[in-house]
Amino acid sequence: MSQPRKVRLFVYGTLRTDEAEEGLLAAFPKHSAQVKGKLFKLAGGYPVLVPDPDGRWIQGELVDIHTGVLTVLDLYENVSGGLYRRAAVQARLAQGMVSCLAYVLRADDVRARRAIPLDTDDWRRISGRRRMR
Repeated sequence: MSQPRKVRLFVYGTLRTDEAEEGLLAAFPKHSAQVKGKLFKLAGGYPVLVPDPDGRWIQGELVDIHTGVLTVLDLYENVSGGLYRRAAVQARLAQGMVSCLAYVLRADDVRARRAIPLDTDDWRRISGRRRMR
């Protein structure tokens, strides 16, 4: 039996450790990572990343998942409804840069989605959900 194919996913909001939906990725290893971009808040209070090579280093985690998990995450992120889209991005780890996927918003969609720009590089500063350890 062959092993399931794996893919790297950058998460920066509610899917991160100690955030509201962390359980969706609890079974998978995570590593601190950053992606260049800008953070926004959508009408429902959800974060969204707009990749931008001239943006800030947005804090998040790189998660190694099975490709089949992407189907579940596409539903959660409402990809078919156009809320988020899955895109290839470059993430920075302590060991260097790696290619990965992330759920993002296109820069062209910021206005249409009435996304509010956030003056932070870390969603946790906005969400207030980070557990104190």
